[in-house]
Amino acid sequence: MPIPTSWVATYSNITVINVTKDSDILAIEEDQSSYADAVEGDFGMSFDIISSAMLYNFSFYSTNVWKVLDVLISVYNATQQGAYPAPDSLLYNETYGAPGSTGWNTYSFASPIKLEAINTYANTFFIVIDASPDGPFGNLRWAYEVDGPGDDHGYAFEYQAPAWILRAWDFTLRVGLRNNSRSPSAVDLRINGTSVTDKDQINGSWASTFEFSNTTLNFQFSANSSAYFLVDYFVTYSQTNTHVVSTTFEGLDSSAIVWNASYDADFLADSFGKRLEFSLPPWELATNVWKDSGQHSLWTSNSSGSKRTVTISNAENGTWTVQCNDTNYVESVYVKRSGIPVSEINSTDTIEIYGNFTEILTTGDANLTIFPLVASYNDTFGEGITTNKTIKFSPLWTPTDTSTGSFTSAALQVAWCNGTSAGIKTSNLTVNNIPTNLTYKSHTSNVDSGDSIFVFVNYSNAYTGEPLIDADLLVKNSTDGKTWPAPFQIADDYLNGTYKIEILTFGVIGGTHYLSVNISKPLYLSSEISDISVTIGGGISNINITAPNCRGLDSNNQTYALANPAPYHNSTVKVTIFYYDNQTLDPLKNGIISGSWLGGGPPVSWVPAFFGYYNITIDVTGFHSGTNHTLEITIQQAGYVPAVLYIIVPTRKLPTRIHSLEPNYSGYLYDTLVISAIFHDTHHDESIPSIYQLHGNCTIRIGNFYDNMTLLTPSIGIYQYVLDLTALVVQEDQIYDITVFAFSSEHEFATVNVSLYIIPRKEVNLICLAVPEYILAGSPFTTHALLTDILGKPIPDTPLTCKWIFQPGFIEIQKTQLTNGSGIAEFYTVVLELAQSVQIEIEYLGNKTTQNKTVISPFIPIIRLNRTLTLSPLPNELMEGETIKITANLLINGTPAVDKKITFTFAFEGLSEIEIRVVLTDSYGQASAELLIPSGVSKIYIDTYFAGSGCVNACRIESEIIVITYKDLFFRALPVLVLCLLVTMGSTLTYNYVYKRPKVKRLNRKLHLITQNFEDTMNLNFLMVIMAGSGLTIYNYSFKGEEFDYQLMGGFLSAISSFQAGIGKPGKITGLEKGEWEIKYQSFKIYGINREYTQYVVILNDSASDSLKSTLHEFVIDIDKRYSYKFAKFDGETSVFDPIDSLVQKHFDTHWLMKHVSSGLFDGQEKPLTLLERKLYNLGKSLTQ
Repeated sequence: MPIPTSWVATYSNITVINVTKDSDILAIEEDQSSYADAVEGDFGMSFDIISSAMLYNFSFYSTNVWKVLDVLISVYNATQQGAYPAPDSLLYNETYGAPGSTGWNTYSFASPIKLEAINTYANTFFIVIDASPDGPFGNLRWAYEVDGPGDDHGYAFEYQAPAWILRAWDFTLRVGLRNNSRSPSAVDLRINGTSVTDKDQINGSWASTFEFSNTTLNFQFSANSSAYFLVDYFVTYSQTNTHVVSTTFEGLDSSAIVWNASYDADFLADSFGKRLEFSLPPWELATNVWKDSGQHSLWTSNSSGSKRTVTISNAENGTWTVQCNDTNYVESVYVKRSGIPVSEINSTDTIEIYGNFTEILTTGDANLTIFPLVASYNDTFGEGITTNKTIKFSPLWTPTDTSTGSFTSAALQVAWCNGTSAGIKTSNLTVNNIPTNLTYKSHTSNVDSGDSIFVFVNYSNAYTGEPLIDADLLVKNSTDGKTWPAPFQIADDYLNGTYKIEILTFGVIGGTHYLSVNISKPLYLSSEISDISVTIGGGISNINITAPNCRGLDSNNQTYALANPAPYHNSTVKVTIFYYDNQTLDPLKNGIISGSWLGGGPPVSWVPAFFGYYNITIDVTGFHSGTNHTLEITIQQAGYVPAVLYIIVPTRKLPTRIHSLEPNYSGYLYDTLVISAIFHDTHHDESIPSIYQLHGNCTIRIGNFYDNMTLLTPSIGIYQYVLDLTALVVQEDQIYDITVFAFSSEHEFATVNVSLYIIPRKEVNLICLAVPEYILAGSPFTTHALLTDILGKPIPDTPLTCKWIFQPGFIEIQKTQLTNGSGIAEFYTVVLELAQSVQIEIEYLGNKTTQNKTVISPFIPIIRLNRTLTLSPLPNELMEGETIKITANLLINGTPAVDKKITFTFAFEGLSEIEIRVVLTDSYGQASAELLIPSGVSKIYIDTYFAGSGCVNACRIESEIIVITYKDLFFRALPVLVLCLLVTMGSTLTYNYVYKRPKVKRLNRKLHLITQNFEDTMNLNFLMVIMAGSGLTIYNYSFKGEEFDYQLMGGFLSAISSFQAGIGKPGKITGLEKGEWEIKYQSFKIYGINREYTQYVVILNDSASDSLKSTLHEFVIDIDKRYSYKFAKFDGETSVFDPIDSLVQKHFDTHWLMKHVSSGLFDGQEKPLTLLERKLYNLGKSLTQ
């Protein structure tokens, strides 16, 4: 920041506001010593922010992950619970896939969550985790450190309905924040190497008192991480100027001197807190401060003895004046005549002038000025100060010796100044003017018109009789007191008081006139002689405007004529008149013309022509067009009475023409043209730059478009208009008229037309090359576009834009590339995995000479490949300690999949550990894993999983194998031996009364439950989740793999639901308030439940049983818990609900509906089968194939 010349930066202060880190990872807890089972309840861990932040991801440490369907992550704000913050309201939730086994897991939110500290308690928020198990043995453990409540950075809570319970744990947690508020010290914010001081958690300040001048003021910011903040800076500048004080004196007879110290202030632009400080001489009192012509009230004044300081606050640019009072050192002014003080004198007296001071002064000059200024006495050099308090001014003053005019009183002003002190005083003096005598001597009483009258008079002092010379003359008409209309002068001053006065008669009408002659002299009283009679005679003359050589005038009557042609504005016109003797009709060739406009106007010029003809030039400069003016023409020749003619002169507008600088214009539709024209004054042959000053316009018109043109330069009448063709309603390859017209109050209307041709833009060909019939989800996809001119010539180095529009959801990906030398642009993207179709749009934006072009492909289906995952036959039982080899076979689209990861997960009943094997498939699409059966387990759960990729969906197979021991074999054989020994000991009685009846009852109950589950499952056809109001089906499931028009049925069911109050009654099941209904439609029974945002509908073969209704309600509770947040903010994207598949499998016994497939046996496994087993195997194999 440059420091302005002559200014000094004396203080700098910077305030840092709202510090935010671009990206911030908060480690809430990273140590772990124990864990909590996240599938058994909701657990939450808190974290704090300072002001605001965007939460975009989080990490937690998990252990013992086994058979987890998904993880529901929720974000809560906080409320006060006792002395601690606790989870309060749900802000956001999102479902993720199961994490890996042991380790840190990081999840990113689909949309960052805005966190505001003002919307929660104690700046606290919570991450809550709830895992969904897949079966009774599924588990996920959230690791924590036992630290005690409030330790480290957060609080751990567990939800036990209906409240959150504080735990003495700290769950492992890291949160990723963007734009996170931080204090300046948290990012080590420094300015010029010095730390910024924290003002609070997000603001800071920094100050410097170093002074800088004639240089640049630099501020270097640094921090230990990327951060954003606002900066307010305050810099104090000062400037010191030595200024000469100007003084003025007001109230000349007052006892105080008024000093005015003025300074023109010019502060820095955009500065504030502006202040002025005046250091002045030690004057007695500061009375006022003025800015320009207004008083200013914010100022202070103090005196230190050697100076007076006036400080002005809230100053601005302008002229500042400080007004002060101080001692008046001139005490009095007086006059002496012949040594006697007097206050009244005669104008011929000689007097002495004195000034008295209040004390003896040793410096400065004293000046004497006599007012009025016609007294002509001004002691500009002044008198030097002596050792006396009185000073006498020289030279002595005789008023009649210096004065240039008369006056009856004088003001004698004495002023003294030495730079810091002053005095001024005025004294009044009466001056008596001397009376005079004017004596008539003789005059010429009869003259011809045009001759001079001579008058002789004598002018003398009335007191002394002395003649007065150098007098002034005034001649008047005695009748009306007006000044004589012709010139007059003192023709001769005989220096003895006698004057010869000449009075001209040219232009004066004939007859008898009475004159008054007035003679005056400064400081003498004037004298006058009146009623001097003079008779003016002469011949009669006349003016003719119709004589053969007269021109330019039309006769109205004897004394009035009309100028024809009328002159143009600011121009002249010439007329010719004939002047002659009225009696003899002889031409008068020596006439003199005078002309004057009634009401004022420009001068009139004339020249004599020949034989009594005279040419008169009439100038109408300054007269507005459309107005009439009257010119009085007087012509007189000596010996003749003057003749008078009145000419009426109308003024007309100037003729004009418009010249276009181009005969025609042309441009493309997106061009900008400059239209230029000259407005020309054809009478004066010059351009007209003054249209707008003369209330006119220069306008351009194209069709219905109007606008004013702009004057190019003030001195040249060229007008321009920048025409944007896109603002016009025009079409290519068409011709339009451009009309330019102009006028003003003094210029005639003029117009010109030129043509405008819209040049057609060149056409291009744009082709999307090789559009595929279908593409694979998740696969790389390249699109090529060819751009050529209309003749097929490639257009290189030109930007093309490609848009891939994926459905559903109208997701758009856009890229721009330049064409190569062959006119081809290549675009690359990756097909969205969840999309169902894509449309390609290629766009060439064109330019002003080339047309734009867009091509759009049809919708291209996005497909996914079929995949089949099978396992080699597994035994029902294995001995502990035995090794089992499991082989998985993966086919994609019927072809063995190579180098695909197959994950084998082994869990054990009776043992908490799990084992995981990840194996790549070989060239046959097979992956094998071996497992040594551990001891102490009763069953092995095997999960074989293929994660899928892009165009291939994931799939898994779950299996169970019973593990037996040698002890189990012994006990299996033992009943046979015991049976043989006890066969005769009443086995029938024991069987009937001790064993059979209770078991039968248990079996009957189990059989009834299985039967009911089977019947419920077989009753299921279709499941639909429909958005309330719109009828859009956002999720569907076919229990039997049949096709169904879900969207049609969704709209139908949405309409039906509006009548649900008459169809069903609301009830309550497992604490869920619901509106349930049931209808019959064709051969189906339809059962539904209405929620706030959704409808859940199952289409059945028969009416829903109570157990099926209960299962459906449990399913609804689980769905609402996981997806209510996404239902409320549904944006049309349905793929986010695909994970509901796992909840369907969780709540409904879909395994009853799965096809039973017989896999091929390994070599050597078919041979040990019995005859019945072999037949059953071959039957299943044939059905499968």
